[in-house]
Amino acid sequence: MPYTSLVQAQRASRSADQPIHASLTDLHWLTRLRWVAAVATCTVTSTVVALDWATAPLPLAVAGLTGLVTNGLWHWLLVRHGGLWSPRRLDQVALAQISLDVLTLATLLHYGGGVDNPFDSLFALHVAIAATLLPRRSAGFVALLSALAHSLLVLGPLLGWLQFHPLRLAFEGEVHHEVESLPQGVLYLLAHWAMLAGVVYLTGTLRTRQQAAERARQAQELLARNNEKLARIGAISAGVAHSVRNPLHGALNCVDILAQTPDAPLRDNADLLPLLREALQRIDQVTQRLLTLTRSEAATRHATHLGALLHECVQQVQPHAHEHAVAVQLTVSPLPELAIDAVRIREALQNLLDNAIDASPAGTTVEVTAGADAEVLWIEVRDRGEGIAPDTLARVFEPFFTTKAVGDGTGIGLPIARRAVRDHGGDLVLRSELGAGTVARVELPLQAGEVAPADPLE
Repeated sequence: MPYTSLVQAQRASRSADQPIHASLTDLHWLTRLRWVAAVATCTVTSTVVALDWATAPLPLAVAGLTGLVTNGLWHWLLVRHGGLWSPRRLDQVALAQISLDVLTLATLLHYGGGVDNPFDSLFALHVAIAATLLPRRSAGFVALLSALAHSLLVLGPLLGWLQFHPLRLAFEGEVHHEVESLPQGVLYLLAHWAMLAGVVYLTGTLRTRQQAAERARQAQELLARNNEKLARIGAISAGVAHSVRNPLHGALNCVDILAQTPDAPLRDNADLLPLLREALQRIDQVTQRLLTLTRSEAATRHATHLGALLHECVQQVQPHAHEHAVAVQLTVSPLPELAIDAVRIREALQNLLDNAIDASPAGTTVEVTAGADAEVLWIEVRDRGEGIAPDTLARVFEPFFTTKAVGDGTGIGLPIARRAVRDHGGDLVLRSELGAGTVARVELPLQAGEVAPADPLE
């Protein structure tokens, strides 16, 4: 395996030195979660105020609205600037959001019954979110902030620092504070702190292990892809050698004959020149098609009428079809104009037509049909040949794999055709049945965006 790939795989497998960072996707998820929480909080708060259960309704209502206002601000910042933020800045924004949520929760609890309010357990939820999205130091800060806020809610009324605001529930009367002494409050806080610390440790550990497993999986996929590419490079090299060897031997034989009679007039060996030219042309064809297969430039697109392009392709293969005594029938439904690289798509279609003509027995017809639906424009080329066995069909797109006789094909036509179609965001698939022929189907998206050039070895 290449040294650089080995280094990448080793680095990917290291998890201890890889901190957890929030991503833009995480922040959008957090913003959606905060919308749900803010709406639910406003609903509950409005209900409490409307039923006159709160002893301090105005501060409670203001705290409830704070979540909606701040979340709108976060959402605006994410949409406008989020794509430009670094991982560290994303961490800072997530930390600020969660910290503000902790303070808002503490305020709501203070004016909504203190720790008697069952929603005080939501402190653990905020700590769990922080431990999932942020590095442990930041998650620890959120846990500390939650512990301090909760401690103030517990000890503040006991020590006279805060006024206790109970809820007036009509069916139970006034709710009284459960923590009625300082030792009881300390024990209660110790249990709460232990819970928050456990949440930070367990959630952070699970996230770290999950990321380590994901990096290990990616490293294994990288190794597998590199091994597969090396195998394909070997197969392509063998195919090149096989395709070039025969015409090269023919050219060398012509040279040997010419060398045996160096003084003979050129007209005596004139029949060797066409053979020599043909051999060299075949070698040039293999190298040129190999370059076509491995080029990496993106498709150059222009608005093109596919119907007219298909008619041109059918006309160009007519001599080939006449030579094999095969008819080519074209049936085209009204097709929309499409932005494509006409040169590459024409080459792909001609490769499919040539293969269909070669596979069809004399006296049969190659059927070419085209149409469009809501999403794709499709073209099908159907031959009436013997069909392709399933094990062979699985390999037809491998470079230099061919079922034709030696000298009749190079095995690059189908890979080039599929590469051209995929560079347009579409795909080329073959369906075949033994004894019933083969159908090559090209699908091109009607709304084609920019597509990165495909890996030539894929």
